[in-house]
Amino acid sequence: MASLVKNIALLGGGTIAAQVVSLMAIPVITRLYDPADFGAFSFLYALVAVAFPVSTLRFNSALLLPEDGETADALFWLSNIAVAAVALIIMPGVALTIAWAGTDVAVMGSLWFLVAGVLVHGWVHSAEFWLLRQKRVELMAGGSVAESVLDRGISIASGVLQQSSVTGLIMGRLFGGIAHLAVFRPALATSNWTLRNWPSWALLVRVAKRFRSFPVFTTWAYLFANGGREIPTLMIAAMFSTSVAGAYALGLRVLSFPTLLIGGALAKAFFRHAVDLSRDRDRLKDSTILLFRVSLYLMVPPSVVVIAFGPDLFALVFGREWADAGRYSQVLSLSFLATFVYGVLSIIFDIVDRQRERLLVDGAFLLTRVAGVVVGGGIWGIEGALWGLLAASVFVHGAASIYLMAQIGVTSSETGSELKWVALTLAPFWVAIGVATIVPIDLAAGLAVGAAVVVAQGVWFARREPRIATYAAEFAR
Repeated sequence: MASLVKNIALLGGGTIAAQVVSLMAIPVITRLYDPADFGAFSFLYALVAVAFPVSTLRFNSALLLPEDGETADALFWLSNIAVAAVALIIMPGVALTIAWAGTDVAVMGSLWFLVAGVLVHGWVHSAEFWLLRQKRVELMAGGSVAESVLDRGISIASGVLQQSSVTGLIMGRLFGGIAHLAVFRPALATSNWTLRNWPSWALLVRVAKRFRSFPVFTTWAYLFANGGREIPTLMIAAMFSTSVAGAYALGLRVLSFPTLLIGGALAKAFFRHAVDLSRDRDRLKDSTILLFRVSLYLMVPPSVVVIAFGPDLFALVFGREWADAGRYSQVLSLSFLATFVYGVLSIIFDIVDRQRERLLVDGAFLLTRVAGVVVGGGIWGIEGALWGLLAASVFVHGAASIYLMAQIGVTSSETGSELKWVALTLAPFWVAIGVATIVPIDLAAGLAVGAAVVVAQGVWFARREPRIATYAAEFAR
């Protein structure tokens, strides 16, 4: 148990540190790069981000399953071979298609990143699961931090040296991934995983057949999920401009931070807690309701702050030319509230074994977001596209959250009661925000007052719900 807690702390701490470093560097980067450069980079990286998690054909996901090392080594080889095949065969085709279609000049000159980015980050993704099997989580944590530091360091250095262009951002992301792999080198050097130990083709074929469900089913689920998140960036860049895509991508990055950091930790904590309560449905239902309430209480205040002060807040933190990112975030804020709640509750799919339904939700999320951008953007421009994304996220993730809670026995009326409870208990916050939007006071002062109100209410909520301590302890671990 002690080693488990240590591993969780190392891995979680490394992830948090990497995310914090990344977020703290963004205000510097936005003052060195303009929205057009950021948009061109976001367009390219969106393609890489869709491709590299599935470039392994998800053979890496199976690495923890076999008991014998020979099968695990074969899965690792299959995973890395698949990455190389996708990067060197499929991604050049994607690059040629983009070049044929014609797009922004900065994008055209950096299409090589599609190959290099998938190759490097795909191998990182594959190696992480192998290290997890080897219980070398300290290297996983160190790799995340090294990648974040070098990525942001190169991007900032390039901007300071007055070479601010999409190339600086690309080189930061690429060399950050290489640094991530370099941290893993000691584990590879001390293992028997070398070219001299290449497994037989017969073994690779046999293992691929044994674990064929991973490339056949799991790959599609990841592709849908990643596509729903990244494809709108590509569409916005194609339909409008890289400058608009850059502003959208910055808002996306900022709004996604709580989901990546807090939401993931909450989901893991809830999963461990729910497994212990799986035979006690009443207690599991009670814990699910509390989790839903906590998720809303965590995310409603910052969402409302962005809605009320988005453009001014982004201009203050990231620079005046990024005010549009705040305006876009005003619309998207509620969509990330719905996505945060769904992300925390989605672990219920595993608890009740509803993997097919998860795939359906991910597919619906992708299709409705694409439709929202096409229809909304085609009729009303970028504002219409954003409202289309909002409608898709709230509808799909809102309905999925209600469905998931129903699987634990929480009725729709009980869900509605929780929404009313949160709305009523946040009344002092509504008043503080209302006053700040009407009375001409300094933005920083208004935010400070709002934060003080939220903290005071948080203390009251924690005292009213002692069970929060359980989740806090799990989160801290």
